[in-house]
This record gives sequence, C-alpha cells and structure tokens, in this order.
Amino acid sequence: MKLALAIFLLAAGALAQDVPLERLQALLDYDRSAVESGFLRMQGPQEPGIGIVDYSFVGPAGERVPGTLVAPRQGEPTPLILFGHWMMAGSLMRNRQEFMEEARLLARAGATCLLLDGPLIRQGAEPDPEPMNGQGPLAQVQMAKEWRAAIDLMLADWNIDPERIAYVGHSFSAGVGAMLAGVEKRIGSLVLM
Repeated sequence: MKLALAIFLLAAGALAQDVPLERLQALLDYDRSAVESGFLRMQGPQEPGIGIVDYSFVGPAGERVPGTLVAPRQGEPTPLILFGHWMMAGSLMRNRQEFMEEARLLARAGATCLLLDGPLIRQGAEPDPEPMNGQGPLAQVQMAKEWRAAIDLMLADWNIDPERIAYVGHSFSAGVGAMLAGVEKRIGSLVLM
C-alpha cells in the first residue's frame, strides 16, 4: 500500500506542482548490465508466414521473464507491439495467452509481437492476499522495468523499426502502461484498457 501511495503521490505531485519527472524515471530505471539476452524455442506447429516461439530473458530483478514472440517471416524492419495481460483471479487468460489471437493476426499483417507473463503469475509466485494494494504496485514497477528491458533486447536482437513501437495493456497491465507512458519515449502508441 505504501508503494502504491508513493507512486500515486509522485505522479500527482509531478502534474500539480511541476515536480521533476526524473523522480518517476528513477523509480523505473534499471541496471541494463543485469539484463541478459533472451533464448528462443519453437512453439508447436508453425503457421504460414509467421513464427511463434517461446522467448524469455533474465530481467532487471534477476529472474527469468517468460514470454512468447510472434513475428512475420520477413527481412525488413517491423513494428513492435508489446502485449500486457490482465490479472483476474481464476481467468484462463491471466497470462500471455490473453492476446495471442491478436498477436497472430498482427504478425500476419507484418508486426512483431511480444507477450510476457506478469511477475504475479510466474512459477514460484505466492498468491496475493490483498490484490488491490498488496504485491500489485511492486509487481507493476517490476513489470514496467521488464518491458523497458524487453524493448532494449528487441531493438538489439531483432529487426525492429524503433519509430514504430506500441504497447497494449489490460487492467493490471494498463497500470504498467500508464507508468511507461511517463518515462518510455520509445513507445509511440499506447492502448490502455
């Protein structure tokens, strides 16, 4: 609860009192040397024109960040679309699969899509007894750092057009997107649901 309040006060204070955005930036900065490039493993039967692979990397918190990369099979630079899922308890879509159909469709249209699992559903994560003010704010900050690291890795390892990066976030991940909107200038378009 204290971290959520601190984030809210930082954001509200920056808007109301002209507090430097650097304070929010510092909260979402990470040690780039701690991030390790991802590894890939082909996932199931492939579809014509696109590749679907399991993709993960060691994130800023030192843990493996699991995801799925859905990309067109072409050589020209592509847009990058980042998809963040919701956290509704009991939902079958409480993971990176929530936006898999959209990612397939957009990859067939020429975009590279990255879907990551949030920290609260990864192997070893403990259930959050206070989903509205418990682990959530810390997990959102961690996830924002992981998305920033993912952008770094995608730009370094893939043929991504750096001028065409978008983020789609639902519920929990919409909050992450709101944080990213304040500090991550490489993201040109956001959809926050």
